[in-house]
Amino acid sequence: MKTCPTCNGKKVIHVELNDYNEKTKKLIEMNCIDCQGHGTVSKDQYDNLMKQKHIWCLCFNSSGSTYVEDNVGIVSKHHWLCNDCHKVTQIG
Repeated sequence: MKTCPTCNGKKVIHVELNDYNEKTKKLIEMNCIDCQGHGTVSKDQYDNLMKQKHIWCLCFNSSGSTYVEDNVGIVSKHHWLCNDCHKVTQIG
């Protein structure tokens, strides 16, 4: 078993909920969705989670993104790629 890369072994994650009608934000704590609150994952799960982490843009879309159709590009579902780093900014 390996330490879950999503919660770093803490067993929980924090999620921000936004209610756009009431213009409120709320931070909640919940069991980690990747390790189901155990803090560890199998080696195969770990490897898969690490691959998934590396497809996401971290440069905050400074010069926009480009639409990519289904079954083309990094993922099979249509998505948008950052014009700067060419990583995923949004799926679906």
